[in-house]
Amino acid sequence: MSTRRDVEFITNKIISGFSVTQADEIPKIDLYMDQVLTFLAERLKRTARKSEADKLLTKTMINNYVKNKVLIPPVKKKYGRDHILLLMVIYYMKSFLAIDDIRRIVEPVSEKYARPTTKSAEHQTGKKHRYSMSDVYTEVFDHVSTNVERFPSEIEKILEETDVAFLSAPEEDREMLRRFNVICQLSADIYLRKLLIEKLLDETQMPVAAEPGRNSRNKT
Repeated sequence: MSTRRDVEFITNKIISGFSVTQADEIPKIDLYMDQVLTFLAERLKRTARKSEADKLLTKTMINNYVKNKVLIPPVKKKYGRDHILLLMVIYYMKSFLAIDDIRRIVEPVSEKYARPTTKSAEHQTGKKHRYSMSDVYTEVFDHVSTNVERFPSEIEKILEETDVAFLSAPEEDREMLRRFNVICQLSADIYLRKLLIEKLLDETQMPVAAEPGRNSRNKT
């Protein structure tokens, strides 16, 4: 059992299986709930711990997001492209943030840029100098892709430190302790990042986008 070998193998497997869905890959028609769930399941299945057993997103979850104003309501039971873009964002937050925190993050952006139907979203995008939810999503996930590329090198730094850890421990226990060390380091990193998000929400306010043609310094 080699902690380094296992971690490197799993890291490479995660990176090779992770791909960001581009905004132009979202269906250009409005979808019913079952169609939304099928599309998201296909796109996100590689991120699930158990791809067949885990429920990535469910009808109950989506209805709850709408109820709690995390997601804009559907129109006549149909969901547009902006709904799906928002659900992709929400999916990556839901495993470590409370629903109210997700609402506080997403709501200012969705209120400003998200449109309830594909037709209305495309109309907005077609207007000169108008920013759309697709623009927001693309910008965010371009940066996500860059961070994903850095992930293996960050893990390598942890492994380098782990390789020289527990040298004084009994030889038969070293790999077990090194694996424990890797998990603790990753857990601390997750905790600190989650804490930073929570403090940003608790101690500051999400900036509200200015109305077009209005100077933000003149806001009351």
